[in-house]
Amino acid sequence: MIEVAFAAMVMALMAAFAIDIGVALLAYGHVDRSARDAARAAAQGATLAESKNLANLALRTSRVSSPLLQDPVVSVLSYNDFSGNPPEGVSPTVTVEVHSKIRVPAPICIFGSNIGTDAYDIKRAYTFPIVRLSFDPAAP
Repeated sequence: MIEVAFAAMVMALMAAFAIDIGVALLAYGHVDRSARDAARAAAQGATLAESKNLANLALRTSRVSSPLLQDPVVSVLSYNDFSGNPPEGVSPTVTVEVHSKIRVPAPICIFGSNIGTDAYDIKRAYTFPIVRLSFDPAAP
């Protein structure tokens, strides 16, 4: 009888851990897709302001209504267009970093240490070449 109780306790702990890992992987995938979509949209902008606007518009489609995952937001947007005059062999790029916070659904307490009671940051960055680039044809 003791063996069954011990095995049930171990199985419950393993199930809670599996649920936590599953939710964390789903959240990471969501943030990864959001960052890729935001960077792809920002690459369509001809200016920094337009790229920021396009990236934020792309993130509107990835909103979630969950107590476990916050909506992804753009934390860093780097627009490197070389002022419309890129050096030869170098492509102008835009880099977008998106972050979100996740809370695991089943915090685990093992030997007095709590695992999963805090919100964890998930960050993902993508770099894409700028598609619409305004350039100065008079520049050398």
